[in-house]
Amino acid sequence: MNKVEARFLEKCTKTSCGCWEWKASVFNSGYGRFSPTRDKSVLAHRWSYSNFIGEIPEKSFVCHSCDNKKCVNPKHLFIGSPKTNMQDKVIKNRQAKGEQIRKLKLNKEQAKEILLSNSTITELAKEYNVSYGVVWGIKRNKSYKWSVL
Repeated sequence: MNKVEARFLEKCTKTSCGCWEWKASVFNSGYGRFSPTRDKSVLAHRWSYSNFIGEIPEKSFVCHSCDNKKCVNPKHLFIGSPKTNMQDKVIKNRQAKGEQIRKLKLNKEQAKEILLSNSTITELAKEYNVSYGVVWGIKRNKSYKWSVL
């Protein structure tokens, strides 16, 4: 084991589920930050994969089978395309839905009120302080579909 690997492993704690949880600096995204050299910071899980498993193909993701952003155990990491990464997220039900989406301007009740209203789209947009397109999407069942379930 070389010095960089030893320094990397010192920043991990092995958990009962097999994760090597990153205990050092993290990026705003929640993924571990590792500096293999003084002038370079990288995602810790990507460094782990490339160091312990092998090269990461260009434009590929290093995904977590354990769904733990701080895990750097190479046995929990796999290569995926942007598409497979999104499919993995959907299959594991990790994507934000409904009111969990931070950019939403309306809550479930407001969307339902809009859907059931007989007012014009323009009137509703003004009343709820949203764009014409937001109301149009609700009325045409293009957005906020989860709100009427």
